[in-house]
Amino acid sequence: MKTKAKINHCFVFVYGTLQKGQVNEPVVSPYVQRRWRGRIKGRLYHLADRGYPEVLLEEDGVVLGECLQLKQPEKALRALDALEEYFGPNDVSNEYDRRRCLVCNDDGQEWECYSDIVANNNLDYTNRIGFHEKWHPFIRLGNHMHIMTCHCLSGVKYAPLYIHSFQLLQPRNLLEAERFNIKYISPSEIATVPDKLRYYRHKNGLQQKEVAEKTGIHRATYCAYEQEERKMPYPLDKLSKIAELFGVEITALLDEYNLFLYNGQGRQIRDLRQSLGLTKKEFGELYGFHAYTVNKWENDTIQILKSTWVNLFANK
Repeated sequence: MKTKAKINHCFVFVYGTLQKGQVNEPVVSPYVQRRWRGRIKGRLYHLADRGYPEVLLEEDGVVLGECLQLKQPEKALRALDALEEYFGPNDVSNEYDRRRCLVCNDDGQEWECYSDIVANNNLDYTNRIGFHEKWHPFIRLGNHMHIMTCHCLSGVKYAPLYIHSFQLLQPRNLLEAERFNIKYISPSEIATVPDKLRYYRHKNGLQQKEVAEKTGIHRATYCAYEQEERKMPYPLDKLSKIAELFGVEITALLDEYNLFLYNGQGRQIRDLRQSLGLTKKEFGELYGFHAYTVNKWENDTIQILKSTWVNLFANK
């Protein structure tokens, strides 16, 4: 059974940072004779643009806090007034009102207390957010780092929040999802041109027909690029357009063979032959080619086949 309310102006109800163990407890602790858990009828809100909480006295809600019995109440209230910037009754500069409110403890006892930190309902707060033990931004330390705050049963909590963003590839089937989101940690691990094309296409959220339309390549031609590895070189002019669309260098789309061609096959074949101390004829005889073919390779007149490149370079 509830006892009759006690009227005593030496009691103050606090919540948030004035509670025990919180950042502003030292403001009131020199004047606290005793404290206990209590609750009032109201709702707790967060002022998102100011970084601190407020309470509105409402019949259909409950705000948890602490009831403090004060010694030297006049000094204690002045200390609280300075913290909360309370300038007296009905002062237009007040962000908070000092009000009397009925505080109930866990045993059902009630006290009529002052509360310097109950919000002034006459102020135009247009950015209220209900708490309900939710986390809210307290301070921003950088582009990705925030300090969060939460008002809950135990008081006020603070925690760091680092926001890390990354782009999740969204392929159209589970096999591609496994391949591109799980198998490959980075695109540098992808070895084939078809997989590189699919990776960057998904990263850009494009369909095959969209890539074809935006690059002026026939749709069937582009689809063939993604189907399987070609024995013949990929046309660099078309890959350049695709790379530009994907926002990457053309080298990001090339496998080792096509990168070899892109970097100039003639110079690399000549360097290999000269490192062996062979003439074009001797080099051709060693590997089963006519000297005429070797000459065409080194002059970049004809492109070396992939199978030949594998025998000359990839297997070394």
